[in-house]
Amino acid sequence: MPTNVVLNLRWRDIRDQIVAELEDVVSGRVHGFLRFDNHSNEERFRKKFIPSGSSKINAWTVTRAEQSREYLTNREIESFTAVVLDFWYQLDDEAASQDTFDDIVDDVIFHFQEPIRLSGEVELQGPIQLTISDHRYFAGKLVHHCELQTVARHRVFQNTFR
Repeated sequence: MPTNVVLNLRWRDIRDQIVAELEDVVSGRVHGFLRFDNHSNEERFRKKFIPSGSSKINAWTVTRAEQSREYLTNREIESFTAVVLDFWYQLDDEAASQDTFDDIVDDVIFHFQEPIRLSGEVELQGPIQLTISDHRYFAGKLVHHCELQTVARHRVFQNTFR
């Protein structure tokens, strides 16, 4: 078996590596999945997106949008997973929060502009793309929001046939 491929790799394993990479760049909360709560306790939900020592929303989620796979040989598959990074940052006009938001987004774009080799054969293919930048109501607060997208690529080795 070639040493540069993996037998199986779950999305969770890829996602956890991306979360760790993102946590090296940002100071906000980073979640490896979407967070939900019933709307009966909006304050409890909002706290999931506020970093320790802060009172304002500043958080990321890492999810996948789609995945495609291609056979390279009859035993080797290349997998491409569309990765979505959503960022919410509480709007504060007096503190010029738009500038801070834009700086944080730029820091992440700069960090992910070149391909990044994660553990094994997982590679985030650069450059990352800013696909949405807008303002929304989130957890009862007006926030800056953006969506960044990239692709995680890895190879899977098929060691058995059906």
